[in-house]
Amino acid sequence: MDANPTTNQLIAKVIRDANNNGNVSSDEVVFSVATGADGIQTINTFIPTPGVYFLDVSGTGTAFPHGGNYSLTISGDRIPGIIPSNSYLNSRDLGTLNGRLFDHGALGPSDGVHGDVSDSFKFVLPVAGKLTATLW
Repeated sequence: MDANPTTNQLIAKVIRDANNNGNVSSDEVVFSVATGADGIQTINTFIPTPGVYFLDVSGTGTAFPHGGNYSLTISGDRIPGIIPSNSYLNSRDLGTLNGRLFDHGALGPSDGVHGDVSDSFKFVLPVAGKLTATLW
């Protein structure tokens, strides 16, 4: 992240769209993590259920809502966010994760013209397995 990590955080939510409607209800959020004081967060967890998942990245702090850059490495490009629609139907489709995937993104201003303040990713896990994602 290109802002001071002690006053700005990236937040990542892993979401399973259990009913395939592209909208998230609270019971579909698998877990949520935020970057720490060093500006880095690693997700290293087992995903027991195959299916469609979303990774929602947003930010908080003094750098937001003006935007901030971040890097994402995901194992298992344009990246739409869910604001203002609150719908995951337009998430960036990463397809089936059969191996390692690297991606970069940027959070834009929240003025509705120059970008958005969140990114969302859609991916399919073909079998139960481990999901590892690192934000920095």
